Amino acid sequence: MDIQGTWTGYENIGNIYRHIRLNISESSFDGWVQASDSASLDSWTDLPNESGTFSLSSVIEDPNEETRFRKFTFSVAGRCCGDKSLAIETLSKLLSYYDGKGLYIGGKVAMTKN
Repeated sequence: MDIQGTWTGYENIGNIYRHIRLNISESSFDGWVQASDSASLDSWTDLPNESGTFSLSSVIEDPNEETRFRKFTFSVAGRCCGDKSLAIETLSKLLSYYDGKGLYIGGKVAMTKN
């Protein structure tokens, strides 16, 4: 499972595009979540929205799609029990790792590894 590196992608929600960038190194991450009215994003903010650690769930099998995936749980030091930012909630709820395929947003949109 090679998830190390920088991943980028976006999903379209009506007239808004939610752009996600995730830099993974060992068990740490830097994550950006930015909204735009365009599928192309001119630039990312210099600093990530969040930085911290992550864990992956055990393998989940989807018999309808014949796929295996793992869900992410992102956390930031010093926060616990529901004290999560919108960026952390977004990353944790949307991103998953599909075995042999890479990271996906919402289980549907493949992210690109840079």
